[in-house]
Amino acid sequence: MNTDIYLQSPAGETTIIPVGASLMGRESASLVVINDPASSRQHAQLTREADQVWITDLNSANGTFVNDNRLQANQLYPLNSGDRVSIGGRINYTIHGAVASANAAGLAGTVLLSDMPAAAGPAYPQYPLASPPPPYPAYNAGSQPGVKPGKVQAIAIMNLIDGVLNVMWGIGLTCSAVASLIGILLIPFTVYPIILGIMELVYASQLLSTPPGVRKPAQYLAIMQLLNIVLFEPISLIIGIISLVFYSDEEVKRYFESLSGYSQ
Repeated sequence: MNTDIYLQSPAGETTIIPVGASLMGRESASLVVINDPASSRQHAQLTREADQVWITDLNSANGTFVNDNRLQANQLYPLNSGDRVSIGGRINYTIHGAVASANAAGLAGTVLLSDMPAAAGPAYPQYPLASPPPPYPAYNAGSQPGVKPGKVQAIAIMNLIDGVLNVMWGIGLTCSAVASLIGILLIPFTVYPIILGIMELVYASQLLSTPPGVRKPAQYLAIMQLLNIVLFEPISLIIGIISLVFYSDEEVKRYFESLSGYSQ
């Protein structure tokens, strides 16, 4: 007869781990549904056979940790009663009732799990993924989850600087335009930098906040910056091009995906 093996959440709720393969993640069909930006949709897999349980990180964005050690993706690792399982480095669960497999006995606490070979797991197949995780490397491997990549910081700072310049440029153009009848007709164009500048300032402040107030990259803002060249503002053009290049970077994509599951 199988022993009850269960996970205990930070709130004290318990989830019985059944025999076979089960998911942990944001996906609603998961055994353990984790509604947190640090969790990927299909974050980790629990595999149980009799009184033994293994855990596998499914190439998650922010990683799976056991007793503060980050696991290598797509490998089975044994769990023992009392082990702490951390999703994304900030949602912690404690396992109760599991007995580590013989080839892992005595290793807990003495060997980094990331340095251990994959355990000899049961014959159960990997949980069938609805869509496989992206092939690019996991975001922020080996570092604190949620830390903004340098390119994201650069996008925010560039938008902050360009926002100030555009507001000042737009105000100057508008003041000059009201001095003549023809200039008044051009006011709809002269206020464009002001509107763009305000949008840049808002986006930059939200992106620099902790946690970020935005969940998606602002390609639309980069396109508006490109269009600003019509008003002879080359700085916006350069920043727009750099932003579009940075938004295409795999690390930047993974960062925004980790915030809200966004993917292009």
